[in-house]
Amino acid sequence: MQDVLDHRSETRLNSEPVHEPGTAMVLYYLLERSIPPRLRLAETEITLLLMRYESWSKRRLLKELYQAWTALGRKVRRGMVLPDLGTVTKWLSFQIDLIKGFNSAAFPTSGRSAWRL
Repeated sequence: MQDVLDHRSETRLNSEPVHEPGTAMVLYYLLERSIPPRLRLAETEITLLLMRYESWSKRRLLKELYQAWTALGRKVRRGMVLPDLGTVTKWLSFQIDLIKGFNSAAFPTSGRSAWRL
């Protein structure tokens, strides 16, 4: 639903233009890869859902999306649009580099400077 709203919206709540929608779909695919295959939606199911959401009026889309975010415990303003795809790509690249750095770092395991758990 969020992806459909992002593509339909021309401006954000603060009146800035939406340049690169698509963040919601990228985040969906990343989250989908983190769950077991038996729990994932098939491509046809995703396509059918998107087609259903695209047929909704913007009013209904705003209402349903606000209720969905609220049901997840997120307090968002009605009509919230996700950041541009380029911004989120930079955030994700930074997080990946940070994790790689932590994984490749040689932490001391003995001696005075050893980590204490």
